[in-house]
Amino acid sequence: MKDSILAIMSERPTEAWTTQDVLDELDRRSLAPGGAKPMNTVGNRLLDLVKAKRIYKVGRGAYSLASRPSLLSDNDGSGDPD
Repeated sequence: MKDSILAIMSERPTEAWTTQDVLDELDRRSLAPGGAKPMNTVGNRLLDLVKAKRIYKVGRGAYSLASRPSLLSDNDGSGDPD
């Protein structure tokens, strides 16, 4: 799952991703973890990646490949802020 998370985040490396953003994208790709609490599983994998210095924790429940992510992220990828 860590490799899947890194692949997803690498598509928009300068943006901050919330745990929910990552879970939504994993789900969209049919890669979301099973079990009763998939959000916890994703959150724990994100923290594992922080500890391994593969990603940065940039806020409460927010992570990025960049140490200083864009503050005006566009998480739908459309280029349109709305």
